[in-house]
Amino acid sequence: MLALILIVAPLMYIARYIWPCSDDFGLSLWTLEAWQETGNIFRVLKRAWDYVVFNYLEWQGAYSSIFLMALQPDIWGPGFYRMGVIFIFVSLLFSIYWLSYVLMVKHGKAPKSVWLTITSLVTFAWFLRVMYTEEAFYWWTGASYYTGFYSWAMMVVAAMLCYYTDWEKYGKIRKCFLYIMGVLACMFIGGGNFPTTLLLLLISMGLSVAAFLYKKPAFKVILCYTVTVLLALLVSVLAPGNNTHMTNDFEANVSAIEAIYISIRDGLKYIVSWSNVSVVMLYVFLVPFIWQLVRSCGWKFRWPVLVTILSGGLYLAEFAPVSYAFGGYAPGRMINLYYINFYWLMLFNVFYWLGWINRVLSAKCQEKLQKLVEGQSKWQPAYVCVVGLVFLLSVVKVGVTNTNLYWVYAELYNGYYQQVDKCIEERVQYFEEHQGEDVVVEPIPYRSVITYFSDLFPDKGHILNEAMADYYGVNSIDLTE
Repeated sequence: MLALILIVAPLMYIARYIWPCSDDFGLSLWTLEAWQETGNIFRVLKRAWDYVVFNYLEWQGAYSSIFLMALQPDIWGPGFYRMGVIFIFVSLLFSIYWLSYVLMVKHGKAPKSVWLTITSLVTFAWFLRVMYTEEAFYWWTGASYYTGFYSWAMMVVAAMLCYYTDWEKYGKIRKCFLYIMGVLACMFIGGGNFPTTLLLLLISMGLSVAAFLYKKPAFKVILCYTVTVLLALLVSVLAPGNNTHMTNDFEANVSAIEAIYISIRDGLKYIVSWSNVSVVMLYVFLVPFIWQLVRSCGWKFRWPVLVTILSGGLYLAEFAPVSYAFGGYAPGRMINLYYINFYWLMLFNVFYWLGWINRVLSAKCQEKLQKLVEGQSKWQPAYVCVVGLVFLLSVVKVGVTNTNLYWVYAELYNGYYQQVDKCIEERVQYFEEHQGEDVVVEPIPYRSVITYFSDLFPDKGHILNEAMADYYGVNSIDLTE
């Protein structure tokens, strides 16, 4: 937990220096104008809805995503954009800890110390090396569309897992409330990015089948959620604007079969490339804790090969929509989600294979295994120390300067975030003083490894420059060479 705090705390702290950029400007023009002209939140929401309808017909069917993009936090005033960054961080962390709690403590009957240890270290490892932090958290358009919707989808999964065991314990009023809220949440998430919606659909379908086979009282509510996600996905996919969007922005031109092949190829490539020595040592370090989860959960662990194939298939399924749209390319914000799911895929398979090994050993050498369990309190501290040291050395070997932990502290120490913040603040003030005029500004002084996504171009006719000019009320913006 301390290791996670050491990296997440500064990443959240630097939110105070973040400003809107790139697509944030053009996508929120309608709502910004409504807020500036009326100061009425309902008029703003109406304009956001109008923008959704326009895009649905002319550009893109992801209605919930467009709605959030149109409500980009900076339209409400200075400082609100930073709150949006914090909101994305909190959403992701809450979803990770809640879902893992439900799986490990509620279903797996593991001690909370085991849940905290496993979840915190796996999350720390993701934060340590996630490649595109700027798209994951610091750019509202990309962060809300991918990290946000992924987080909210995982919350729905956690809720369905709770219903799976506890639905009969709830009262009628509570059940009615959960039905309504869950359906609304599924409708909303279904209008987000396609890979996350597909992942949620497959998981909810699996839970529906399990609830039906085991005659769980929660079958109807889980099935209701599943159908809602499916219908929402169809509404999003069948939008007339998607054809225009695909024609103008994507040139992959691949068939469904080719997209499946690309998904398998790229997914396996990522798994291999990410399975470096530090990742391997992380899970070796976690073996004693995962073993406790194995022994407490009551699973039989009969089919390790089948489970590996099915879990791998679920992981690769998330690649399919992007492979179909982009061919062999994936945007950084999507790779971030592949990366976090890679860690959960590895954790689940280590858990299941360790359970199978425990099953085999229990059948062949029960007495020796029992002695090993009874002596765990004696050998585990030494094991953790030795393997933990090897893990740290492996991180050093791979390269400390390749970690987000190094860069966020280095850039904070050198005052780079403060420099960029001051530069953009002066820009905005300059725009306010020259409304309706042609202006020229200097580039930002530093391109952060952690937060930089884009800046202006030395061409006042560039679409980004024009969008920023409209957003800030000047005639045009040019950038000095």
